[in-house]
Amino acid sequence: MYNMNTIVSTNFEQLHNNVPQERIESAVSYWEDRDLSSVTTEMPNTQRYGYADIAVVMPDTKDVDETKSILLPLEYNQGVTPAHYMRAKMVQQYVAPDSRVVIVPNSSFDRNHVDIVNGLSDSSKEKMAEGDYRPYAELIANTLDMADKVHSFGSLMIPGSSQGALTGLALASSETLDISGVVAFETPSMSHRDAKALSKDFQKSGGGMTGLLNAIKGSEIKAQKEAMRVFDRFPRDIAKFVIRSSFNADAKLIAKSMAGSAEYLANPAVKALGEGAVNFYYVEGSSVFDPESISDETQALAPVIRLEGPEMYAHASSNNLRLFASVAYNSFKTN
Repeated sequence: MYNMNTIVSTNFEQLHNNVPQERIESAVSYWEDRDLSSVTTEMPNTQRYGYADIAVVMPDTKDVDETKSILLPLEYNQGVTPAHYMRAKMVQQYVAPDSRVVIVPNSSFDRNHVDIVNGLSDSSKEKMAEGDYRPYAELIANTLDMADKVHSFGSLMIPGSSQGALTGLALASSETLDISGVVAFETPSMSHRDAKALSKDFQKSGGGMTGLLNAIKGSEIKAQKEAMRVFDRFPRDIAKFVIRSSFNADAKLIAKSMAGSAEYLANPAVKALGEGAVNFYYVEGSSVFDPESISDETQALAPVIRLEGPEMYAHASSNNLRLFASVAYNSFKTN
């Protein structure tokens, strides 16, 4: 049976206080004078390997550590936007300032970053339609393996949110990639959700629109607030989310593959990586992550950590840069 005592509670300030002060100060200095136009000019281009794209964010140091990289798989319907680039950069600044960040964009409203149609066999697509996420992750693994032969990424640390968390868990047991650890933030584990139900859960998670506004308001980064433009974009993006999820064949297939318990991905992930290498985080009151979907057997090796706080937003990894970067640092604890 599931044991509530296995849950560990913490809050953002506790996590943030563990980050080395020099990394925090460096990030503050980097972002304090940036506006959206300066961020846009430095964003990386996507590169295609096989049937999917990646975008590589280089560090600001002259000497790049090629022994390790940060892999950032994005959420459902999310491409490389200024907001996502800023999140990648902040994670880099907190976790490993001399390492690269490899962004794996999802197929978004305006670009097909992952070619499921040509990249997967009919039998793999049938598995996804039945709720099996692994074929999608295998396609991403093949892409990363091809890219690694060009870039030499070294060992990969994977902080993933929402669908990106599923990708990280699925990649953890890959035989072709060197994975050192995974952060699974707000892993989808609610079964039998259609596009409409998925959209409702997204909107109400962690306080819905109010929670989102509070998360953005809590940021001191001008460029981030300009990138979100939440009052103009939120209703429109939710409408796009529902339409694409309902009518786009690839998006519908991915949504189906995300249904059900995360345990079937989590259990082999923690067995492959070992104790402490996988960490689950979720926001108190979330309607996206169900802690009971993770067995006691898995939790014995991978802790489930509940983030508490009245102004927490369940998808804060997209909107509160310091929160997600702090979560990643506390999980990987790099020097």
